[in-house]
Formats: sequence, structure tokens, C-alpha cells
Amino acid sequence: MVCISENIGQLANAACVCHFVQWAMGLDKFLDGFNAVTGYGLDMDVFIAAGQRAWVLKRALNNLMGITAADDRLPLKVLTPTAEGGAAGSIPDEDLMRREYYEIRGLDEKGRPTMRLLRSSGLEFLQARLDYL
Repeated sequence: MVCISENIGQLANAACVCHFVQWAMGLDKFLDGFNAVTGYGLDMDVFIAAGQRAWVLKRALNNLMGITAADDRLPLKVLTPTAEGGAAGSIPDEDLMRREYYEIRGLDEKGRPTMRLLRSSGLEFLQARLDYL
């Protein structure tokens, strides 16, 4: 769900549409509006794949500028256990969450897109640059 939301969010960013408005109008209407404005006639799968490609490109560029797995951290506020409530005394397992997210998203242990992800996104030309990191 997070990955799909991120992919769709890339499309909203590119179209300069508020994320709240995008979700309020519904994804089908957002796609209809996008197609009406651009004339592309994309179906939902191609539309979401375009968002994934944008996300992967952004992630790779961030990696090339120095972002690593060490930067994928939760804020201190989230890592501070509360004294009360159902989650009192507990904090999220950040390492487990990162590993699971990386596996689902298609990132390696360093937080870089895998060759498989780059290939499926049509961005395999970035592999040589990412290998130097």
C-alpha cells in the first residue's frame, strides 16, 4: 500500500495536484483528468508504472547524491516510547520495517534500486553509476 501510494504521489507531484485533493477525487477521476489534459489515454496500470518510474529515478538520483540506507530513519518522535496507551513502552522495529520495505520496493541492502527494478522501470542505464557507490 505504501509503495502504490508513493507511486501515485509522484504523479500528483508531477501534475501539481494536492495529495489531499487527488485522494478526495478518487484515483479514477485523477487518471481521467490526467488523460483529458495530456491526451495520452493511459490505463491505470501504465499510469501507476509511470509513477513507479518517477519514484525509482528520484531514489537513484538521491543515492547518487549520497543518500544511503542509513538515511532511511524514522523521526525521533516516533522512536520515543509513550508512557501510556496500548503501545506504551514500545517502539517500531525500524530495522525490520526497512528490510521489508526494501524487499517490497526492490531496493538492495544499501537502499539502492536493484538491477531488476531498474530494468523493469526502463532505467537500467543508471546501474553503472550506482555500482560505484
